[in-house]
Amino acid sequence: MITDLSKHKDTYRVIGSVEKRTAEIADRPLLWEIPCIKTKGSGVIYTYSPTLLAFLGGLQRRTPSIKAKLLRLPDTRLIQNGDQEFTITFLPKQLTKVAKIVGARKRRHLSAESAENARERLARFRSRST
Repeated sequence: MITDLSKHKDTYRVIGSVEKRTAEIADRPLLWEIPCIKTKGSGVIYTYSPTLLAFLGGLQRRTPSIKAKLLRLPDTRLIQNGDQEFTITFLPKQLTKVAKIVGARKRRHLSAESAENARERLARFRSRST
């Protein structure tokens, strides 16, 4: 069973990686990723293997402390430590802790009232542009 990030769509902003937003992504769980904000847009959580997830982070100002915090978690392993980036693997049960450390983007949830207001604004905009 492949660790499928798409089951976490209700909590995190899960997007397709390579083909970003094409119909083919839905049935290819290895292409899903969660963007992270504490690494200034250069970090992502993705499926590394059928049983592991990974975090790929670039070298930014805060990245060394993020890397140290991740390596203190149980069942994490540094598998690549390059000049410009690093990769740490972890078990899926650690996703919540890793996501908190790296600032995984949360999915936005609109209230019913906010959604209705947005629909009305969009309808007004569309009527003006045609």
